[in-house]
Amino acid sequence: MASAHLQRGNLLTTLQRWGEAEKAFLESLRIDPKSIEAHVHALGARLIDGLQELGATVVTPRAATGRGPLVCVRSTDVGALVAALAAERIVVSSREDKLRIALHLYNVEADVDTLLDALTRNRSLLG
Repeated sequence: MASAHLQRGNLLTTLQRWGEAEKAFLESLRIDPKSIEAHVHALGARLIDGLQELGATVVTPRAATGRGPLVCVRSTDVGALVAALAAERIVVSSREDKLRIALHLYNVEADVDTLLDALTRNRSLLG
C-alpha cells in the first residue's frame, strides 16, 4: 500500500492547498511600482554619494529624475575592475570604459555598502 501522502486523493489535496498558499504568497508580494522606483532611487543616491566620496568619476546624473536603476562610473581598467568585483561575488558589467551597476528591488543598503567597500579596496581602478 502506498504511503498516506501518495494515496489517491491526498496528493491532489496537498497540491490544492499548496496552490492556495502560493496564490496568497504571490498576492502578498504585490508592490507598487512607485515604491520600487523610490527604493531604487534611494539606493542609487547612496551609491553615487559613496562613489563621489571615493573620488570616482560618476557619469550617471545625480538627480533621480535624470537616471534609472543604472549607475555608471569611469574606470582606468574596467575589465580588471569587473573581475576584481566578481572575485568578491559582486556582479556588475562594463560599458566602454565604465563600470555599470544595476540596482533593483532585491538590493538593499547593505549591498551598496558591500560594493563601496570592494571599490575602496580597488580604488586604483576607478577613473
